[in-house]
Amino acid sequence: MLKKDLFTLHESLTSLAKIKSTKFGYFVLKNLKIIEPEIDTLREMGKSSEGLRAYDKKRVGLCVELSEKNEDGTPKVVNNEYVILDMETLNTRLLTLRSEHKDDFDAEELKLKDLNVILQDEIDFELYKIKLDSIPDGLSAEDLLALDELIE
Repeated sequence: MLKKDLFTLHESLTSLAKIKSTKFGYFVLKNLKIIEPEIDTLREMGKSSEGLRAYDKKRVGLCVELSEKNEDGTPKVVNNEYVILDMETLNTRLLTLRSEHKDDFDAEELKLKDLNVILQDEIDFELYKIKLDSIPDGLSAEDLLALDELIE
């Protein structure tokens, strides 16, 4: 199993945790305890850097500054997007801002390339398996497919 597949497995196990069956519940719990630390590590690796978070805060500030305002002075938003009064000015200022954060974007690109390589790696730990006859009735084909590698 590849590390990238752990996210789907985690989601499936979490949704199946509600099923009332002691053996199956134990199987779900054991695997969640095994994969959650790895998922936490991968998520932490995927977080944006402080520099990119600062860029994004400034970017949003520019959008707010250059947006049309409602009667109460708040920025006007349509379809989750600010209504920008002067798109040319915004684009010019965003290009300047992006160039100020070039090193942050370059570092983020390298980090994401490394993360994508890591996500293609095989997991280096054993997952808890379950016998087919210990799986409760009523699971969908989709659920069984998600658990396929863990069924003996």
